[in-house]
This record gives sequence, structure tokens and C-alpha cells, in this order.
Amino acid sequence: MSIRKIILKIKKEEGCMGRIGYKCIHGVLRFSIPVNSITKPIFLFFYYIHVYLRDFFELIIKILYYEPLFRARCEKVGRNLRMEKLPYITGQGRIIVGDNVYLSGKSDFFVGGKNYSQPELIIGNNTFIGHDCSIRVNQKVSIGNNCLLAKGVMVFDNDGHPGDYQKRRDNLPVDKKDIRPVIIEDDVWVGTRAIVLKGVRIGARSIIGAGSIVTQDVPSDSLVAGNPARTIKTSKQDVQ
Repeated sequence: MSIRKIILKIKKEEGCMGRIGYKCIHGVLRFSIPVNSITKPIFLFFYYIHVYLRDFFELIIKILYYEPLFRARCEKVGRNLRMEKLPYITGQGRIIVGDNVYLSGKSDFFVGGKNYSQPELIIGNNTFIGHDCSIRVNQKVSIGNNCLLAKGVMVFDNDGHPGDYQKRRDNLPVDKKDIRPVIIEDDVWVGTRAIVLKGVRIGARSIIGAGSIVTQDVPSDSLVAGNPARTIKTSKQDVQ
């Protein structure tokens, strides 16, 4: 009997041997090592060994590989840069990063285009860029000091493609009139998966709700949310 026929009999549980084979295979697939009062301390020990070794090797890779490559790609990077993965960077623009910046997880930055000779991405001091953020710069995106960009935030200073279909067919760059700088002022918190579009200025200390699409300027000390984002409330306060 061919191996193929034996496998088919086991799958269909045909005959005595087929049923036995089916039960044996499923027994093996369902088997797990018991974790009880005796085995738990052993597995817990190996768990912490695994975590510590993983963190140690990631730290070595960051210090000896990720950080030097990132610094080489940027025009200027301040003190005490913290990063977990190497961001995916394309384009030939200027990237300026302040002190105490934290790049969490892995994000991607495009800083380039054909309309401006020196597109510029600026990230201020003490700013946090969350995992899976995407920033697209044809002219300028400026992120202030003490800002928080949560996971998956997207920032665009352009439309990405021309509005005219024929120009898209011809693979032409975005029209210059559809490129406008994005300015995010100090102490702004941009929530998870929010999108900030071209020409927007977000005032200091404002909060952008998760999943919001920001199409127009946001006053300082405001909470906005929705698609398109609208002001929910404003609260004027002194920030030391």
C-alpha cells in the first residue's frame, strides 16, 4: 500500500489501523508539557533567561549597528537617542533629530521629491515616535519638543500623487501647489492611527484623538477628533 493511501485512510479514519493512526497523530499534536508546581519554577527560570538574552543582544545590535547607521543618514542627531529598530528611510532630504528622542519599534520616513532641493524633517527634543509611524516629506515636516506620536500615526505634507489622472499615468511627481509644510508644535499628543495632512499646523499642547484625520489647523490647547477632525473642547492652561 502506498504512503498516499495510508495517509488518506488515517484522514478518513478508515479501518482499525486508520482509527489508531488518527488518534495517535492527534494525540501528538495536542500534547503539551504540563506546567505545575514542580515544573513552573524551571520554565520561569528559562523564560527570564530568554528575555534577558534577547534584550541583551538587541541592545548590542542597537549600539553597534542601528544607531550608527541612523546617525550617518541624518544631518544632525542630538544626545541620548533611544531607538528599538532601524527606521526605513528613503529620499535624499535633511533629517534633524533633537536630544532625548525615542524611536519606538520600526517606522518609515520618506524625505525627498522633485519639487524642492532640500526637503526637511525636524524632530524636536524629548519627542516620542511610536511604532509603525509613517512620515512623508516633500518640503517640510516639523515636530516640536515633548511631542508624543502614538503607534501608526501618518503625517503627509503632500498628496502623494498628482490629482490629474494623466499625470499619474505618466508617473509624474505631485504638483507643487499640492505640497504644504506640516508644523506640529510643542507638547502635542497625536493618538493611535491618526492622519495629519498637508498644510496643517497643530498648536502647542493639543491632543489629536485616535483615528482622526486632521485636514485643517488645530488651535493650541485643543482636543480634536473625528473624520475630518473637529474641535471637541479647548482648555487654556499655563505650561511651565
